[in-house]
Amino acid sequence: MYKLARRGVEVERKPRLVHLYRFVVTEWAPPLVSFEVDCTKGTYVRTLAHDVGRVLGCGACLDALRRTGSGPFDVKDAAGLEDVLLWSEEQLAAKIIPFSRALSLC
Repeated sequence: MYKLARRGVEVERKPRLVHLYRFVVTEWAPPLVSFEVDCTKGTYVRTLAHDVGRVLGCGACLDALRRTGSGPFDVKDAAGLEDVLLWSEEQLAAKIIPFSRALSLC
């Protein structure tokens, strides 16, 4: 759906049950608002923003979207490309999570 949304193609979305474990407004500078959300997989955050705007009667869309975590993985544990390019083979090998271990974490 996100690929179609980027091309401006409107797709009918079937309602689905999702769980929002946390929804925090982090910045408010009308008409822009920033928020963080922890939610179940399969939650379309673009649709969430649209629905919130509809309920508020003002409309809403996303200006930016950044996934900061997925399952046991968190962006705070990630390394930047600039750093990775400077690592030796040994340093790189020490940071790589084998696929089999990554699957067991999920």
